[in-house]
Order: sequence, then C-alpha cells, then structure tokens
Amino acid sequence: MLKLDWNEGSIPPSPRVKEALVRLMDDESLYRLYPPTYSDRLMQLLCDYTGLLNANIQYFGSSDSLQEYVSRAVLDKGDGVFMIGPTYDNFRLSAEAQGAELVFYEMDAPFKMDVSELISSIERILKEGVNGFPLKMVYLCNPNNPTGSSISELEAMRLVDAFPEILFFVDEAYYEFTGKTIASFVGQRSNLLVSRTFSKAFCLAGFRIGYLLGSSDLIAGISKIRNAKSITVFAQAAACAVLEDLEYMNTYVNEVNLAKKQFTEFLRTFEDKVTVFDSEGNFVLMRFCSSLEKELMLDHLTSEDIYVRNLTHSKKLDNCLRISVGTLNQMERVMSAMKRRWESPL
Repeated sequence: MLKLDWNEGSIPPSPRVKEALVRLMDDESLYRLYPPTYSDRLMQLLCDYTGLLNANIQYFGSSDSLQEYVSRAVLDKGDGVFMIGPTYDNFRLSAEAQGAELVFYEMDAPFKMDVSELISSIERILKEGVNGFPLKMVYLCNPNNPTGSSISELEAMRLVDAFPEILFFVDEAYYEFTGKTIASFVGQRSNLLVSRTFSKAFCLAGFRIGYLLGSSDLIAGISKIRNAKSITVFAQAAACAVLEDLEYMNTYVNEVNLAKKQFTEFLRTFEDKVTVFDSEGNFVLMRFCSSLEKELMLDHLTSEDIYVRNLTHSKKLDNCLRISVGTLNQMERVMSAMKRRWESPL
C-alpha cells in the first residue's frame, strides 16, 4: 500500500530512532513515571537546528496541539482571525473553539499569494472589522497546504511589518522542502509566531511532536498553559534522534524534491486530462478536466492500493486531488498506475 493522502513521510525515520527506542525499553522507570517536562537535550538540539535561543522555542505534542494552545492563549470570544485559503483547516477549528470570528481571503487558481492584495484586504478588514469585532490574528501556511504555493521571506516579513498590531501565526510545516523561513525574525518581532513539525521531513508523524518559535514573551505566555506532561518520552527521544542525523533527513528531502519535479513533468504531458500546480511542499495539487475524470482516477488509484487526498472542503478545489510525494521508486509506481488509467478505454 502507498499511503499518500496525509503528507506524512513515506519512509521510516532515521535508524537512530529505533536505536533510541530500544535503549528506552531497557529503562524500567519508563513505564511508571511521567515523561520529562523539560528536555535539556531536545532544547539544545532545537537551538542548534533553528539558530535561536531557548527562550524563543517551545515543543509540544504535535503542531496541531500547539495551534490549540496558541488559540487558547491569544484568542478571546469575538476576536477576528484572517485566514488565507484554501489552506490547512485545523487552525480554523482551534480558533472557532475559542469563539473567534473568521474571515477568509480565498485564492483562485493558480493559487499564488499576492502580498499587495493581502495587505489591501487586511487594511479593509481593520477598518470594517470582522462581523463587528476587531482583527487580532492572521494565519498563514507557508508553503501553503494544499496548494503548494509560497511567498518569499522578504514578502512574508513585508506582510508582518505592515501590521505590527496584529499577531501573525506562520505555519512552516513544510519548511524543510523549500528552505524558506522567517524563523530568524521571531526574536525581533513581538507579533510573530512560527510553528513547525517533525511529521513531514523527519518522518515522525506517529510520535506527534512539533515546536513553536516566537519572542521570549510570547513563548513564556503560551507555555503557562502548556501541559508539560503531554509529550511522551518516546516522542522526545525520537525527536532528538532525528535532529542528530540531519544528513538522513536532507537526503530524503532531496529525493522527494527530485521525485516531485519528475512527477510534475509527467503530469504536464497529460495536459488534456489534468492541470498540475507548482508546489514547494512534499505534495502536489492536481485539477482534473472534469469531476468524472477525477473520480475515475481516484477509484483507479485506490484499486491499485495507492491512496491520495480527495479535496472537498473548498469550492476553489473542485475536481482536485492532492498527492503526497514519496521516493523516486514510489512515484514511479504512481506514474505507471496513472498512465495505465489514461491509456486504457473507459
């Protein structure tokens, strides 16, 4: 089976993870004690990896979880939240759970983010409010999921600096695949938070661990409501293991990016069947020529034990499927399956 529907890593993580877990199993205290509430080793590795200070970093039981903590710490009932969509939907749920009022800037294909247009939209909302409430936060996924589009570091900071009174929450779940980040600015900006995950490039989705970057004041405030016992000892050990083997991660990322290039070029040879959008994540968004063609391909891939994401949460994504990009060999199997479908009669 090829599970290419949730943008997880498509290979096992670094072998050092298994080695670390085997060592853990020999520790009899593992089963009866709570996990460490603060790991000096993990924090030092995160400092080394991000180039930031301890005070600018906090780790959580997944980036989904940290989004919930950020919402609880920052948002009150009626606060306005601006989201750039179509995008990852989890933060919408977290914000709405706090009673926030949401407003969306919906991109049209080819889903390129225009920062000048975003600035104009935010200026208008600041004047008008969100259902009568003030705008407090902007959520930006960069690179964006599921479109794959992104903006440069310069453009992202242009947006952040245009509105110092608004908190910008930038989701960099796919940072490793593009190399674009504004993490270096969190120490100098009081209105910026950056979230990351170990679920994608590091292939640790099953361990549920991510981290948040921000000013020392923001991190300290959010940490006050964080459940420090919620990050398992296994997750902490696995995160340390992959951060100590960055060569493994970088090799995987390079192969995924190469496979993505080849897969995109393959799809463009069938332009009468499908439109493919440029992506800087570990996934590709495809729009089929009709809903029937999309359903036929979805059913065909499923019959071949290849699972992809059927996108139905936005009208902007009509006739679209999203596929996670795996290794060269894995994507060769996908391309062969798609070619068989397109070259066979209905």
